[in-house]
Formats: sequence, structure tokens, C-alpha cells
Amino acid sequence: MEQAHILGRGARVFGSVACAVLALGSLVWIGRDLTVAAAFSDLWWSWAGAPARTEDGIWATSMYDPALIAVYIVAGTTALRSPSAAGALGSAAVATILLRAPGLWTLNADWLQGVDQDLRNRALLSSGAAVTLATVLLIAVAAGRRPADAGANAYGMQMSDERP
Repeated sequence: MEQAHILGRGARVFGSVACAVLALGSLVWIGRDLTVAAAFSDLWWSWAGAPARTEDGIWATSMYDPALIAVYIVAGTTALRSPSAAGALGSAAVATILLRAPGLWTLNADWLQGVDQDLRNRALLSSGAAVTLATVLLIAVAAGRRPADAGANAYGMQMSDERP
């Protein structure tokens, strides 16, 4: 089965780099929570839904952060080699937008008024950066698609009729 369009090399590399940056952002927030937590199990139970509190009053991550990191790793590695790079990168971008955009409104809610202003500003900045990068990734996936050559396979390599 041949594909009519494939993702260009530049869009593939940009998509892999964007996934690495998005994963790094989530890892930084998980690292912040690990420094605040008394034990990793406290953070784990928080991700599982238990109402555990930290010493400073709030966790910065949720169960979506490890899941998004897995999505970024799969999409980033798929983008480099697979003919389905556009679908993987597009799915990662849409998942990021759907899970990070609500934070832009939630972080300004009245019930978060007791939270440290510096923490709220950093969370708002990182959510905005993630949504912006995911939007740029979607645009790159849409703009980076090109028609597959008639004589090329799904990876863009020319196929010849001659036997080796």
C-alpha cells in the first residue's frame, strides 16, 4: 500500500526536536514535584488520584505528564523513520493542545489565589509555550507534506527495476 503524501525531511527533524522539547518541559515539572515530594510514592499517589498534598500546597504535574512524555518519545522516534510520521506528530500536537490549553484558563482561576505567584507564572508560561509549540508543530506537519514520488517507496528512497 503506497501513500500519496509523505512528510519531508525538514518537517520530520523539526517534529522530532519539538517532541524532545515538549518532553523536556514535562520532565522539568516532574523534577520539580520530585524535589517537593517527601517520597516518590507521594507523587505517584497524586497521579493516581489520591488527594495527597505537598508541603507548599500544590503539585505541578498530573497523570497526563508521564503519558505525554511517552507520546512524545513514540512520536519523535516515529517521525525519523516511519512513513506515518505526519500522523504521529499531528496526534502528539493535538494531544498537547487538548491537555495543556485548559491550564491557560485554570491557572487564572479564583481558587488558585493562595498559590505562590511565581509558581503560577512559570506554569502559565510553560503551558503557553507548550500550546504554541504544538500549534507550530501542527502547521509544520500540514506544510511539510509533499507528494510521494511515483518511483519512491514510503521512505522516499528511489526504487529501480534492475536487480542488484
